[in-house]
This record gives sequence, C-alpha cells and structure tokens, in this order.
Amino acid sequence: MSKANANTIYFYEGETEKNLLIALKTLRYIPAGKLKKFNLWESDIKKQFRTFQKTDQLRFVIDTDTMSPPDIFVKNMHILKKYTFCLIIQNTNLEDELKISCSKSSNRILFNDFYDVSSKNEFKKRFAQDKNLQTKLDNQNFDFNTLWQNTDSFNAFCRSNNIKPQICKIHS
Repeated sequence: MSKANANTIYFYEGETEKNLLIALKTLRYIPAGKLKKFNLWESDIKKQFRTFQKTDQLRFVIDTDTMSPPDIFVKNMHILKKYTFCLIIQNTNLEDELKISCSKSSNRILFNDFYDVSSKNEFKKRFAQDKNLQTKLDNQNFDFNTLWQNTDSFNAFCRSNNIKPQICKIHS
C-alpha cells in the first residue's frame, strides 16, 4: 500500500473523544479516517499491530491529566517510531479543551450550557450519546482553531522522560 492510499486511523481513549472525532470529521475539520479505542498510557501498542498497516497515518488523542507512571507510554513512543504517527494532546482532558474552544469560563458553565447538567459524569454521558453534536458545537460557538493547542505540560513531561513524540498539526 502506498502512502497515497494509506488509511488515517484515529485512536481515542473514551466515548466522548469518539463522538467529537465523528463530529469533527463530519464538519470536515479533520480528514476522514477509521476510529479505534486505545489508550497509549495503559496498553501495549503491539496488541494493535494487526489492526493497521505500516503505511497508515496513526493519530492518537491522549489526555494529559494523568501522565504517570510513564513506563507504558514511553515504551509505546519508542515502538511507534517505525510508523507514521502523531499525537493530539488534550490539556488536560476533553472537558477542559471544550471549555476553551467554546469560550466558557468554567467546566460547570460548559456542562450547563451544553446539556443543562451540573455533573461531569452526566455531561460526558450526554456528550458521548449526542447524535447531533455538530449542531451543538455550532450553537456553543465552538472554535476549532483553539482546540488541542496547549501542549506545554506535555512537552515538559516528554523532556523529562527523554522522548520526542510528533504532535499533530491539525490546524491550518
């Protein structure tokens, strides 16, 4: 398979990220691609080898609220060097990213404005199940250009663990 025919595969950690990726693909903010659930912090990437080709474009959406212990993640970064991959960094998790991208002053306001709920768990449940997320994002003044932009704490983590991962350039 040539690079021109390579598949893009988005790996996500949770169902909220999955639904956001579906919405972003529908809105054409990101290229089309397959979706697979996988957590680089918790599982060995070798278990996924038969699910993609060496020429595929691998994109990993990762939370940075819990970056320790780093052993599995660091090992995965070294293994992935042989592949075309990059990381989409959430600082610190999806709710915090959405708070910034929708210009909300707090997560509580984000939860209330999106679904008239006050708990994180209820917000995540409703967000993951939202079949019209594109409209919901539009109604909340979602700005894609501010999504996944703050990588400072993750960069510091990488330096301290002697790894140099490729961070996705998803904005034009």
